[in-house]
Amino acid sequence: LSPLTNKECVYYTYDVSEWRQHGKSGSWHTIKSGTKITPFYLEDESGKVLIDLKDAEIDMPMDYEWSGGMFKNPPAIVEPFLKKNKISYHGLLGMHKSLRFQEWYIEPRETIYVMGTAGKNPHVKEGTSVRQEDSILIQKGTLNQHYYVSNKSEKGVRRSLLWKTIGGFIGGGAVIVISVS
Repeated sequence: LSPLTNKECVYYTYDVSEWRQHGKSGSWHTIKSGTKITPFYLEDESGKVLIDLKDAEIDMPMDYEWSGGMFKNPPAIVEPFLKKNKISYHGLLGMHKSLRFQEWYIEPRETIYVMGTAGKNPHVKEGTSVRQEDSILIQKGTLNQHYYVSNKSEKGVRRSLLWKTIGGFIGGGAVIVISVS
């Protein structure tokens, strides 16, 4: 279960931050964060395969966010989390601290795209797999290969990675031109 919203999931990451003022400006400071990964099976028309998200670049939209301060109580859904982790939202003179809660997760049966390396499943002994798919695990490969997970389609992932690459070339070229000038 995800820690903030108690959603059933195979992966979550969360961040609880507090707004801290520094003179005329301020910034969010993480006071509690965490990630949990559970290996799971991904299934499509070609079959199913075990997925281990360790070391994956996960590109998923935020599933939950709430920010509040002074006179806003945190939502009831996060109060058990605050109590369990001994996080107080009370500030000076009864006003509440400015807190932000963010959570990302992958739910069972959620459609995702995974680009990774197929390797041996270390959880299965040789010769004990009844089905061939049990002996394969999608994971991060060696030699700095990409391991990418997204809720976008394959086409959307390719387009996104292409734009990141183009942006890197343009940004790198601009840095070189500025450095030479």
